[in-house]
Amino acid sequence: MLTLKFKNVGLGDSIFISWSEGDKTKIGIIDCCKYGADNPILDEIKAIENDFEFVFFIVSHGHQDHYSGAKEVFAYCEKNNVVIQNFISTLHPYQVQFFNTTLQMGKRQSISELMNTVNLLYKRQVIAEIYPAYNKIIKFELENYSLECIYPRQADYTNLGDKLNKYLKGQIKTQPDLNYISTIFKLTNTSLYALLTSDCTRESLDNIVRKDQDVQDKELHLAQVPHHGSSNNHNRQFWKNRKRIADCPAVISCGESRYHLPNEEVVQDFSDLGYKIYSTNKVYGIKPHAEDQNKAKAYTYVLNLFSELTDEYSTGKSDQFRGDKVFHLNKNSINYIPQN
Repeated sequence: MLTLKFKNVGLGDSIFISWSEGDKTKIGIIDCCKYGADNPILDEIKAIENDFEFVFFIVSHGHQDHYSGAKEVFAYCEKNNVVIQNFISTLHPYQVQFFNTTLQMGKRQSISELMNTVNLLYKRQVIAEIYPAYNKIIKFELENYSLECIYPRQADYTNLGDKLNKYLKGQIKTQPDLNYISTIFKLTNTSLYALLTSDCTRESLDNIVRKDQDVQDKELHLAQVPHHGSSNNHNRQFWKNRKRIADCPAVISCGESRYHLPNEEVVQDFSDLGYKIYSTNKVYGIKPHAEDQNKAKAYTYVLNLFSELTDEYSTGKSDQFRGDKVFHLNKNSINYIPQN
């Protein structure tokens, strides 16, 4: 069974993917963020009882809420003789210059340590291969699905480098945004797909709809809302125009932060377009949406049963808006699996 888990890490991203090939369990990770002192991705790995293969570790881009737990996973793998077959990231040489000139010392040291650790583990053969994330080059077969990188392109790395050089020379005042090369992956089979967007920009979504045939033609069954529901990354027209199932799940990884994400208007937009919202925490823009959902449930309950509301409705508790979001990917559908 191919399983996709959006782990609850507060404001950050951690996606754990597992599947089977014969008797062998296989796993892959897209981003790895700590949650306070906890490392939910590492906990998933430690919970695997049988032998497994670690097929890929992907870092979507160089923001700390997408890689803060990586070093602990690396340390566990080295100690337990687990080989990470493929490490893929957008940690391009252009970014080294970016980090050295724009980031605060702590963040600069953090990303430098990550890159140094990756190179060291490659020499020690804990990481077998290192690749940059490029569209149409990075692709993995997962049971009945393919996981394929569809953004960024080589041209996007070049454009980021050009913008960085202009910024350093004082030719432009706006600091380049690493979200510009944040990855977009699709999980697809012959008829449907899921879209994993990380912190991608509006322009990135416009690019893939022009370039990718699956995004144009196939039916969307699962969407990750970009950048934790930020209005800066929201592309309403893109999501409106997608061919999709009714109540297509739209997953938002979010938590308490000074950024107050997700944005309420973004959540409302997805809901108005007919997507069904799922979130890892009931915060900010999720709260009014969840309250509206509970009112609707309560009203239906009264109409159907003509009795008092249960505590579940009166308190508004629902795992739809809290905790890990888990999906099983079958040949013809992607199904949400509620967690206790």
